[in-house]
Amino acid sequence: MDQYFGIETPLDKGAIGKQVVQVAYDVLNGKGWTNTGIAMGAVRLAKAVMYDERFVGPVSVTLEGEYGITEKVSLSIPCVIGKNGVEKKLPLNLPEEEVDNLKHCAKTVRAVLDSINIR
Repeated sequence: MDQYFGIETPLDKGAIGKQVVQVAYDVLNGKGWTNTGIAMGAVRLAKAVMYDERFVGPVSVTLEGEYGITEKVSLSIPCVIGKNGVEKKLPLNLPEEEVDNLKHCAKTVRAVLDSINIR
């Protein structure tokens, strides 16, 4: 990526992950809720469907073998959203480490669903 954007130092994925989690808590603690952001996301998706925008955005969809994931769980991946909802999944060409992280996430979600008898 640095070849396109001139990034001189590699991204610290661990630090970015911690920042993302912290921001969610900061919003929750500062406002007492996060429903405004959720509502904005829902409105954006509804608009894409209503106007058949073919908008590309991250949405939670059931994975059916993408990234080698077969646990029958839903995770957010880029998708084309149009008049029929999710028109097309757009799996990214991820490095092996990221695919491994995604698979771990899928297994964790599946374990939680199994623990509450959701198949």
